[in-house]
Amino acid sequence: MNELGEGPARLMNLLSEGYLEAHNTATFKQAETFNRAQYILTASGNKVSRDSILCGMRNIHMLGRSIVKSGAMLRGDLSSLYFGKYVVVGVKTLICPCFLQGREPQRGGSCSRGRSGSSGRSSSSGRSGSSGRSDRGDDPPTSSYVTLTIGDNVLIGNECIIKAALIGSNVVIGNNCVVGERVVIKDNVVVKDNTYVPNDTILASFAKYAGCPAAYVKELPESAQIYLKHISHQQYKNFVPEG
Repeated sequence: MNELGEGPARLMNLLSEGYLEAHNTATFKQAETFNRAQYILTASGNKVSRDSILCGMRNIHMLGRSIVKSGAMLRGDLSSLYFGKYVVVGVKTLICPCFLQGREPQRGGSCSRGRSGSSGRSSSSGRSGSSGRSDRGDDPPTSSYVTLTIGDNVLIGNECIIKAALIGSNVVIGNNCVVGERVVIKDNVVVKDNTYVPNDTILASFAKYAGCPAAYVKELPESAQIYLKHISHQQYKNFVPEG
Protein backbone atom coordinates (compact mmCIF):
# COMPACT_ATOMS: atom_id res chain seq x y z
CA MET A 1 0.00 0.00 0.00
CA ASN A 2 1.20 3.51 -0.80
CA GLU A 3 2.49 5.06 2.44
CA LEU A 4 1.85 8.60 1.21
CA GLY A 5 -1.80 7.75 0.71
CA GLU A 6 -2.02 6.54 4.28
CA GLY A 7 -1.02 9.94 5.68
CA PRO A 8 -4.50 11.36 6.37
CA ALA A 9 -5.66 8.01 7.73
CA ARG A 10 -2.73 7.87 10.13
CA LEU A 11 -3.38 11.41 11.31
CA MET A 12 -7.04 10.53 11.86
CA ASN A 13 -5.86 7.73 14.11
CA LEU A 14 -3.60 10.03 16.12
CA LEU A 15 -5.97 12.85 16.96
CA SER A 16 -9.39 13.03 18.52
CA GLU A 17 -12.26 13.28 16.06
CA GLY A 18 -13.27 16.80 17.09
CA TYR A 19 -9.72 18.06 16.88
CA LEU A 20 -9.21 16.37 13.55
CA GLU A 21 -12.14 18.25 12.04
CA ALA A 22 -10.39 21.52 12.81
CA HIS A 23 -6.91 20.62 11.60
CA ASN A 24 -7.06 18.02 8.85
CA THR A 25 -7.81 17.74 5.12
CA ALA A 26 -9.47 20.75 3.47
CA THR A 27 -10.36 22.44 6.76
CA PHE A 28 -6.80 22.01 7.95
CA LYS A 29 -5.61 24.13 5.03
CA GLN A 30 -8.14 26.95 5.46
CA ALA A 31 -6.77 30.34 6.47
CA GLU A 32 -7.74 31.93 9.78
CA THR A 33 -7.75 35.70 9.40
CA PHE A 34 -7.16 38.37 12.01
CA ASN A 35 -7.45 42.14 12.16
CA ARG A 36 -3.97 43.55 11.65
CA ALA A 37 -4.74 46.45 14.00
CA GLN A 38 -5.45 43.96 16.80
CA TYR A 39 -2.09 42.18 16.54
CA ILE A 40 1.55 43.14 16.91
CA LEU A 41 3.87 41.56 14.34
CA THR A 42 7.47 41.39 15.57
CA ALA A 43 10.67 41.24 13.53
CA SER A 44 11.13 37.56 14.39
CA GLY A 45 7.66 36.70 13.08
CA ASN A 46 5.68 36.55 16.33
CA LYS A 47 1.99 37.48 16.09
CA VAL A 48 0.81 38.77 19.47
CA SER A 49 -2.73 39.95 20.16
CA ARG A 50 -3.09 43.39 21.70
CA ASP A 51 -5.83 41.86 23.86
CA SER A 52 -3.39 39.39 25.41
CA ILE A 53 -1.92 40.07 28.86
CA LEU A 54 1.84 39.71 29.19
CA CYS A 55 3.31 40.00 32.67
CA GLY A 56 7.04 40.50 33.09
CA MET A 57 7.78 41.36 29.48
CA ARG A 58 11.55 41.10 29.83
CA ASN A 59 11.29 37.54 31.07
CA ILE A 60 9.25 36.18 28.14
CA HIS A 61 11.65 34.80 25.52
CA MET A 62 10.25 33.69 22.17
CA LEU A 63 12.48 32.40 19.38
CA GLY A 64 10.00 33.55 16.74
CA ARG A 65 7.14 32.49 14.47
CA SER A 66 4.75 32.01 17.37
CA ILE A 67 1.17 33.16 17.97
CA VAL A 68 -0.38 34.52 21.17
CA LYS A 69 -4.11 34.89 20.63
CA SER A 70 -6.71 37.19 22.17
CA GLY A 71 -7.21 36.97 25.92
CA ALA A 72 -4.15 34.77 26.50
CA MET A 73 -2.11 35.51 29.63
CA LEU A 74 1.63 34.85 30.04
CA ARG A 75 2.97 35.17 33.60
CA GLY A 76 6.58 36.14 33.04
CA ASP A 77 6.52 38.17 36.25
CA LEU A 78 6.74 34.98 38.33
CA SER A 79 9.67 33.38 36.49
CA SER A 80 11.11 33.28 32.97
CA LEU A 81 9.14 31.73 30.10
CA TYR A 82 11.02 30.24 27.14
CA PHE A 83 9.19 29.45 23.89
CA GLY A 84 10.66 27.66 20.88
CA LYS A 85 9.54 28.29 17.30
CA TYR A 86 6.00 27.70 16.05
CA VAL A 87 4.29 27.83 19.44
CA VAL A 88 0.57 28.66 19.29
CA VAL A 89 -1.17 29.86 22.47
CA GLY A 90 -4.95 29.73 22.13
CA VAL A 91 -7.66 32.21 23.12
CA LYS A 92 -8.00 32.85 26.88
CA THR A 93 -5.22 30.43 27.76
CA LEU A 94 -3.06 30.98 30.85
CA ILE A 95 0.65 30.08 30.75
CA CYS A 96 2.08 30.23 34.27
CA PRO A 97 5.35 28.94 35.78
CA CYS A 98 4.98 26.26 38.43
CA PHE A 99 6.26 26.59 41.98
CA LEU A 100 8.43 24.22 43.95
CA GLN A 101 6.58 21.71 46.05
CA GLY A 102 6.36 22.62 49.72
CA ARG A 103 7.16 26.31 49.19
CA GLU A 104 4.65 29.12 49.31
CA PRO A 105 4.37 30.98 45.98
CA GLN A 106 5.16 34.71 45.99
CA ARG A 107 3.47 37.53 44.14
CA GLY A 108 5.07 38.66 40.91
CA GLY A 109 5.39 42.03 39.22
CA SER A 110 3.16 44.02 36.90
CA CYS A 111 1.25 42.93 33.81
CA SER A 112 0.87 44.68 30.47
CA ARG A 113 -2.05 44.36 28.08
CA GLY A 114 -1.52 44.18 24.35
CA ARG A 115 2.26 44.14 24.37
CA SER A 116 4.28 41.72 22.31
CA GLY A 117 6.60 39.02 23.52
CA SER A 118 10.26 38.84 22.64
CA SER A 119 11.80 39.23 19.23
CA GLY A 120 14.55 36.65 18.96
CA ARG A 121 15.97 36.12 22.43
CA SER A 122 15.12 39.60 23.60
CA SER A 123 11.62 40.31 24.84
CA SER A 124 11.64 44.07 24.55
CA SER A 125 10.37 44.39 20.96
CA GLY A 126 6.87 45.35 19.94
CA ARG A 127 6.47 48.14 22.50
CA SER A 128 4.29 50.07 20.09
CA GLY A 129 1.26 48.27 21.52
CA SER A 130 2.16 49.25 25.08
CA SER A 131 -0.45 50.59 27.43
CA GLY A 132 2.22 52.87 28.87
CA ARG A 133 2.85 50.85 32.01
CA SER A 134 6.34 50.66 33.45
CA ASP A 135 8.47 47.52 33.18
CA ARG A 136 10.13 48.19 36.50
CA GLY A 137 9.77 45.35 38.92
CA ASP A 138 9.26 42.82 36.12
CA ASP A 139 12.42 40.87 36.92
CA PRO A 140 11.52 37.44 38.26
CA PRO A 141 11.75 37.48 42.04
CA THR A 142 14.12 35.08 43.74
CA SER A 143 11.15 32.97 44.67
CA SER A 144 9.90 29.44 44.57
CA TYR A 145 8.74 29.64 40.95
CA VAL A 146 10.47 27.55 38.29
CA THR A 147 11.29 28.59 34.72
CA LEU A 148 8.88 27.14 32.16
CA THR A 149 10.31 25.91 28.86
CA ILE A 150 8.19 25.07 25.82
CA GLY A 151 9.82 23.40 22.82
CA ASP A 152 9.25 23.85 19.08
CA ASN A 153 6.01 23.09 17.23
CA VAL A 154 3.63 23.20 20.18
CA LEU A 155 -0.08 23.92 19.79
CA ILE A 156 -2.02 24.83 22.96
CA GLY A 157 -5.78 25.12 22.52
CA ASN A 158 -8.27 27.67 23.80
CA GLU A 159 -9.16 28.26 27.47
CA CYS A 160 -6.37 26.12 28.90
CA ILE A 161 -4.44 26.50 32.15
CA ILE A 162 -0.79 25.49 31.79
CA LYS A 163 1.46 25.29 34.87
CA ALA A 164 3.93 22.70 33.64
CA ALA A 165 7.66 22.63 34.30
CA LEU A 166 8.50 21.48 30.76
CA ILE A 167 6.66 20.92 27.49
CA GLY A 168 8.68 19.22 24.77
CA SER A 169 8.53 19.61 21.00
CA ASN A 170 5.79 18.41 18.63
CA VAL A 171 3.06 18.56 21.27
CA VAL A 172 -0.66 19.16 20.74
CA ILE A 173 -2.80 20.17 23.74
CA GLY A 174 -6.52 20.41 23.02
CA ASN A 175 -9.07 22.98 24.18
CA ASN A 176 -10.16 23.40 27.80
CA CYS A 177 -7.25 21.44 29.28
CA VAL A 178 -5.61 21.91 32.68
CA VAL A 179 -1.96 20.96 33.06
CA GLY A 180 -1.02 20.98 36.74
CA GLU A 181 2.04 22.11 38.68
CA ARG A 182 5.44 20.63 37.78
CA VAL A 183 4.06 18.46 34.97
CA VAL A 184 6.58 17.29 32.36
CA ILE A 185 5.24 16.64 28.86
CA LYS A 186 7.84 14.97 26.67
CA ASP A 187 8.18 15.17 22.87
CA ASN A 188 5.51 13.97 20.44
CA VAL A 189 2.48 13.91 22.74
CA VAL A 190 -1.23 14.50 22.11
CA VAL A 191 -3.46 15.67 24.97
CA LYS A 192 -7.12 15.55 23.96
CA ASP A 193 -9.73 18.22 24.72
CA ASN A 194 -11.06 18.60 28.29
CA THR A 195 -8.16 16.72 29.87
CA TYR A 196 -6.87 17.35 33.39
CA VAL A 197 -3.23 16.44 34.03
CA PRO A 198 -2.58 16.24 37.81
CA ASN A 199 0.41 17.83 39.53
CA ASP A 200 3.82 16.14 39.20
CA THR A 201 2.73 13.93 36.28
CA ILE A 202 5.17 12.91 33.54
CA LEU A 203 3.62 12.26 30.12
CA ALA A 204 5.80 9.88 28.11
CA SER A 205 6.82 10.48 24.49
CA PHE A 206 4.82 9.14 21.54
CA ALA A 207 1.57 8.77 23.44
CA LYS A 208 -1.97 10.16 23.53
CA TYR A 209 -3.68 11.06 26.81
CA ALA A 210 -7.26 11.95 27.73
CA GLY A 211 -9.63 12.12 30.68
CA CYS A 212 -9.89 13.60 34.15
CA PRO A 213 -7.40 12.73 35.47
CA ALA A 214 -5.36 12.16 32.33
CA ALA A 215 -4.96 8.52 31.37
CA TYR A 216 -2.86 6.84 28.71
CA VAL A 217 -4.96 6.16 25.60
CA LYS A 218 -2.60 4.74 23.01
CA GLU A 219 0.95 4.67 21.74
CA LEU A 220 1.79 6.83 18.73
CA PRO A 221 4.02 5.54 15.92
CA GLU A 222 7.39 7.15 15.30
CA SER A 223 5.95 8.80 12.20
CA ALA A 224 3.66 10.84 14.48
CA GLN A 225 6.33 13.49 14.93
CA ILE A 226 5.98 14.43 11.25
CA TYR A 227 2.26 15.11 11.56
CA LEU A 228 2.46 16.76 14.98
CA LYS A 229 5.16 19.12 13.75
CA HIS A 230 3.03 20.00 10.73
CA ILE A 231 -0.01 21.00 12.82
CA SER A 232 1.49 24.03 14.59
CA HIS A 233 3.49 24.97 11.49
CA GLN A 234 0.32 24.97 9.40
CA GLN A 235 -1.55 26.94 12.06
CA TYR A 236 1.08 29.67 11.90
CA LYS A 237 1.20 29.68 8.10
CA ASN A 238 -2.60 29.96 7.81
CA PHE A 239 -2.99 32.67 10.47
CA VAL A 240 -2.95 35.70 8.17
CA PRO A 241 -4.13 39.35 8.26
CA GLU A 242 -7.47 40.22 6.70
CA GLY A 243 -7.44 41.49 3.15
